[in-house]
Amino acid sequence: MAGSAGRAGRAGRSEDDVSMQRQKAFSRGIPAPTSAMVASGLLLLVGSFQAALAAGAPLGPAAYGGAVVGRLPSRLRASSAVTSDTKATPGRSPECDDGQGLHH
Repeated sequence: MAGSAGRAGRAGRSEDDVSMQRQKAFSRGIPAPTSAMVASGLLLLVGSFQAALAAGAPLGPAAYGGAVVGRLPSRLRASSAVTSDTKATPGRSPECDDGQGLHH
């Protein structure tokens, strides 16, 4: 303690004060609205990609491990259609559907 109290930083602050300020700055992180916007944008991007696959875009090498060249077969296109719905609309998912179009 005595050693750290005697050492002053550039602005007359101790190293402990500077360390505490750095720790507070890093612990703040990204504000919630910003991270929510980034997450929404990424989900929309993935949903759009899956919708393009479902529509028959020749993106086979970029999807499903690149096993298909060109347009996906109908089974994988159906899978992409379901995935695009759940990714593009994160507030809605088949798991929450009560059969009447109401989502919880």
